[in-house]
Amino acid sequence: MKRYCFLIILIVLYYSAYAQRADNFFRRIDSGWGLSNNQVNTIFADSDGFLWLATVSGLNRYDSHSFKVFKNDPLDPSSLPENIITDIFEDHLGMLWLLTNNNCYIYNPELESFGEAHLFFNLNPDFTRNGIRSLCADGQGNTWIGNSSSGLWLYDGSRSDLLHLYHDADDADTPSSNRVMDVVMGDDGKVYVAHANGMVDVIDKTSRKLSQRIDMEVKATFADGDKDFRLFVDSDQHLWLYGPRVGEELYHYNPEPGQVLIFKAEGSGNEIRGVNISAVEEDDSGRIWVGTDHGGVYLLDKHTHKYSVLRNVPGDATSLSANSVTSLCKTDDGIIWVGTFKNGVNYYHPELFQFELYRTNPAIDHRYFSNDVNCFAEDSRGNLWIGTNDDGLVYFNRKDLSLTHYRHEPGNPASLSNNVVVSLCMDHKGRLWVGTYQGGLNRFENGRFKRYMPKAGDPSSLADSRVWQIIEDKEKRLWVGTLGGGLDLYDERIDGFIHHRAGDYNSIDSEFVLSMEVDSEGDLWVGTSGGLNLLEHATGRFRHFAHNSGVDGSISHSHVLSIKEDAHGRLWVGTRNGLNLLNRESGKFKVFGLADGLPDHNIISMQPDDHGNIWLSTLNGLSNLISNTDSFSFRNYDVLHGLQGKEFNEHASLRLSSGELVFGGTNGFNIFHPDKVVVNRRSYPVMLTNLNLHNQRVVIGEEYNNRVLLPKALNKSKSISLKHNQNVFSIEFSALNYFHPERTRFRYRLDGFNDLWIEAAEGNRSATFTNLNPGSYTFRVVAAASDGSWNENDEAQLELVIIPPLYATGFAYALYFVLFVLLVVLLTYIIRRRAEMKYLRRQEHDEYERMRELDAMKLRFFTNVSHELRTPLTLILTPAERLIKKVDDKQAKAQLEVIQRNARRLLNLVNQLLDFRKLEVDNIKLNSRRGDIVSFVKDTGQSFADLFDSKGIHFAFESDLSAFQTHFDHDKIEKIVFNLLSNAAKFTPQGGKVKLSISVVDKKGICIIVEDNGIGIPESLHSKVFERFFQNPDNDASMNQGSGIGLSLCSEFVKMHGGEIHVESSEGQGSRFILNLPLLEAHDESPAVYAKEAPDLKEEQGLDYEEVKGKDDLPLVLLVEDNLDLRTYLRENLSAKYHVIEAADGESGWKLALNRRPGLIVSDIMMPGID
Repeated sequence: MKRYCFLIILIVLYYSAYAQRADNFFRRIDSGWGLSNNQVNTIFADSDGFLWLATVSGLNRYDSHSFKVFKNDPLDPSSLPENIITDIFEDHLGMLWLLTNNNCYIYNPELESFGEAHLFFNLNPDFTRNGIRSLCADGQGNTWIGNSSSGLWLYDGSRSDLLHLYHDADDADTPSSNRVMDVVMGDDGKVYVAHANGMVDVIDKTSRKLSQRIDMEVKATFADGDKDFRLFVDSDQHLWLYGPRVGEELYHYNPEPGQVLIFKAEGSGNEIRGVNISAVEEDDSGRIWVGTDHGGVYLLDKHTHKYSVLRNVPGDATSLSANSVTSLCKTDDGIIWVGTFKNGVNYYHPELFQFELYRTNPAIDHRYFSNDVNCFAEDSRGNLWIGTNDDGLVYFNRKDLSLTHYRHEPGNPASLSNNVVVSLCMDHKGRLWVGTYQGGLNRFENGRFKRYMPKAGDPSSLADSRVWQIIEDKEKRLWVGTLGGGLDLYDERIDGFIHHRAGDYNSIDSEFVLSMEVDSEGDLWVGTSGGLNLLEHATGRFRHFAHNSGVDGSISHSHVLSIKEDAHGRLWVGTRNGLNLLNRESGKFKVFGLADGLPDHNIISMQPDDHGNIWLSTLNGLSNLISNTDSFSFRNYDVLHGLQGKEFNEHASLRLSSGELVFGGTNGFNIFHPDKVVVNRRSYPVMLTNLNLHNQRVVIGEEYNNRVLLPKALNKSKSISLKHNQNVFSIEFSALNYFHPERTRFRYRLDGFNDLWIEAAEGNRSATFTNLNPGSYTFRVVAAASDGSWNENDEAQLELVIIPPLYATGFAYALYFVLFVLLVVLLTYIIRRRAEMKYLRRQEHDEYERMRELDAMKLRFFTNVSHELRTPLTLILTPAERLIKKVDDKQAKAQLEVIQRNARRLLNLVNQLLDFRKLEVDNIKLNSRRGDIVSFVKDTGQSFADLFDSKGIHFAFESDLSAFQTHFDHDKIEKIVFNLLSNAAKFTPQGGKVKLSISVVDKKGICIIVEDNGIGIPESLHSKVFERFFQNPDNDASMNQGSGIGLSLCSEFVKMHGGEIHVESSEGQGSRFILNLPLLEAHDESPAVYAKEAPDLKEEQGLDYEEVKGKDDLPLVLLVEDNLDLRTYLRENLSAKYHVIEAADGESGWKLALNRRPGLIVSDIMMPGID
């Protein structure tokens, strides 16, 4: 019935009388996390906080979230030169020195590149990289370098010089030897130099003088006294000398007694079981960690020299991953890192696993019990009873860690009734009550179990075999809650039970009892599947609190899983849907859920601590409800904090008499004291790790669109500049939180774009920005401290400049401004100029209109005058012509011919003025009729024969045709030829020549040419001679004999025929006027009526001038003329053949025409009144 075994608490090992229980728990990192290889040679933490892990397959930089792996690339000279790094050091400049078996390389963190060059190497010709074993920075801008072949070197930062501190046998103040194996900077500000002969020199870093020489007594072990030693100096300046290839000896120097203690192999008294010692480190508690090859890690107390051993436990993922330890390293946060030969890296900190875990491991002991724990009870000695799921009852002696196992034994009625133990209760008499699932109730006393089972026909027997809860009230009464039988009260007098069933008067609301609690008033609270029930101690009556989703202040769920009263007398109720705080006065509940900080809705079990706080187990870890006066907050824990698992079992919790709390689940149980749970309030610096542009990683030093975006590493950059078309990018970041990196929360903002903090989604360590406008921005990112607060003191910042396109730069805007100003000035000028031009045009228009009106007035005047002149000229010409015919006196006849010639010339000028006026008012139209144009032009030319003869000018007419019938305006052609010949006569001197020619061109047109050998026309005036009123600007009288109207009329008449006229002439060489007229057909004739000029009276010379009296049988002619002399003259000439009636104006003439209906009307054009 009884079994004894030892509880294996993860890695509990006893090695000697001096050994202690080891309770260190590790987390592991291996290649599955991104490590390039699981064989780790060395671990180093740099000044930025990054962790470097050198493996046999590359160098790894770890930022607590991911690895950046550096490997050799034959095509990249800046890549890692060798993949196998044996040691890593850092100088005062932040450069990493990477040691291999035969060389030393330098890593530049700003450029993230590797090389063999360093400024140290060229400062002293005696310095060589071969043989470098160690180096350290002293914090004063200096670096101490140990070389196994050339001794100790010092880079003096103040002088920028490399000094050789060499051994001099004749000088006791010089280093002990030139074979330096290790150089270490102590916390006391001194430099410790380990030599191959086992001597350690202590040098003051300020004075650089040897202050002490310590003999580590290695010659007692090694005759040659020349080994590859490593040195570790702890916080108390104890020295620990060891060597990976020295053996198992560890030399410990204590400065107080000045004594060296040698830890040797087994059997020596001070035993370390292992092969070679590979590393030594000290944790924050002062324990010395000793890493060995195949021996695990020894934890030494340097004062008592007692130790415990940490080794791999098969099947336990929280034990050391391997026993072959290659390196140890402590980071600034106190974490101890353990590198192994083939199993990656382990790391430890006491705060990582704050909840002591108890779990059996079948891999190392077959005498284990089930880790699926249902319930607990504590005896008077502080030991634990543990109820398991299907593995019986276990008694755990916490002092000697021994276990006593009780299981159901078929056929033995004194054994446990069932192995599924679901409830335990220790009563006031020290008896243990054990509730089982389907095995009823057991009472354990004097080593025997007494069973209580439901019995048919026995009303005092147990109501149901599933005993879910057992509790003793303040009156020492035992209450039993069952699943299906309601609530039973044990009556010791009858050794039976009193039943409270659902549906009974004054009873509980459900047959399924899930939880019970007795408060400080002695009242019994019962949680069922139907809600919360209160059995008042004072009245003995039940009250019910049921879930009602429609009622404010109702309990959050009907299934009440746990009930607890805290130190302040507040009642807390855990349900399947959150935590409830009961207001006893109002009977209403305040509900807490996920939004308030709970990790899960299911409140499985609860225990109060001594400070009025509540610890809650859920299906998603453990939560601590911290209650202040009027506020509540939650602090949550999970597997990463050392909990047995994510989910806990119902009822599997207990508050011990020591103040400790116990919570259990399917993977064991945790025991902890709430006061010893350290709240990690550390803040973590944030590092900017990568820049991605358009989803492509930006490489340091590479050009993108002919620009280097990252001249150095992002975490070393203060600012970056991007072009306007590079405004889609993301920035990756990491917080150096090695405790719980997966729980790190980030928030970021981009000043200048959005001044609000944006909290990154869980697991997201990047911020993406798109389509940023050109300008300057500041990217800021901060990580939450372990307590959830945001520590902006450790934020990372990066200045971002989005360079605008050329058209949007400051220079461009300045140029735009200048152009704008110029444009405004120009527009102002243009507007003013336009206004001025408009004013000038208006003035010009007004002047033009005035001049036009003046011209019109002049034309009207000249027209009127010309019209008035025609009448007296006609009266002069006609008598003169008659007299010439009648006078025989030659002298008188010559005088009359002069009169006739000048009068005819004057009449011609008057007619030209009238034609010009008609052109102005568009009253002259083309009036073509068919005729022989050759004969017509010839006859017109012949009319000038007398004139040419009188001037002694030779005139000739030429034509390729004798006759050519076509349509033309006889009057206008006559005037054209007349004007051209008249001009030729004017400007051709005596003896000159004038030729008139006409020809038909390809039967498509007629060409008329008038040419002379007169004074000619300057070429510059050719385009102006056809302008109205044009005269030569020179004052040459010979060239200004005309009025400037004739050629203008010729040009207009030619255009009316659809032709063109131009002149060919040069000054002094004569002129040649060429007239080209198209052939007109009948349909080209203008329909307009041509106002025929009055017939030349010369053609009327055949009239009978004898006065004839009007007769009624003669044709009736109406004569309308306002000039009496002319009217009389006309009447006298017409009376012989016509019956003439007269009118002196247009109005009387109109009336006579209507009344008398004459056959012919002879009328003046311009007359008073109606014309």
